[in-house]
Formats: sequence, C-alpha cells, structure tokens
Amino acid sequence: MGNRRLSIRPFFELLGEHCKKIEAVAMDMNTAFDLEVKQHCPQAEVVYDLFHVVARFGRDVIDRIRVDQANALNHDKPARKVVKQSRWLLLRNKANLKEEQAVRLQELLDANQPLA
Repeated sequence: MGNRRLSIRPFFELLGEHCKKIEAVAMDMNTAFDLEVKQHCPQAEVVYDLFHVVARFGRDVIDRIRVDQANALNHDKPARKVVKQSRWLLLRNKANLKEEQAVRLQELLDANQPLA
C-alpha cells in the first residue's frame, strides 16, 4: 500500500459521506495518513497506537541522550565513536542480544550512566 497520502485516499473516497460519521481513527504515527484523516474526517479524533508512541518516545529520548553523551566525549575520540555507534545496541531488546552484544551493552551503560 505505501505510506503516502495518495495510498490511503481511495479508502476515504470509497467511504464518501460515511466519513462524517467516523468519530475516531486509530493509527501509527504516519504524518501522511494523519493529514489524510484530518482532510476527510475533520471531526474524528486521531488516536495513536501505544506501541508506536512508546517506540518513538524511546527512540527520540535514547538518540538525544546518546548524541549528548557523544558530544561530551569530544576529548576522547575512541570513546565518542563507541557511543555514537551504539544506537542499535541501545534500541534492541536485551533478551535478543548475543552474549558479546550483552557484554558490550553493559560496558557501554557502566561507562555512560546517562544512557542507563
């Protein structure tokens, strides 16, 4: 289907006048879909699903802290590089890490308390 407004527009065109009866629309945090819903169902409340809200918050917060930590390590280029390259390690589920990744993660967190 795709994530563009044109991808979802036929759905709303098919609904036609029924769009006026829609009270709420649940969706992920796709801006294009959000804009299309607001155009066709201006009275509807948009409800973002909890999974995507929490995931986005986590990514945004972790990324901001990671970048701040990396910037604080400008004096130590090797340590800065480790922190800058740790994004996916920090975002992965601990239960899915291989043993060496779990050790790297723990060392990273021990050395960079704000990331913990």
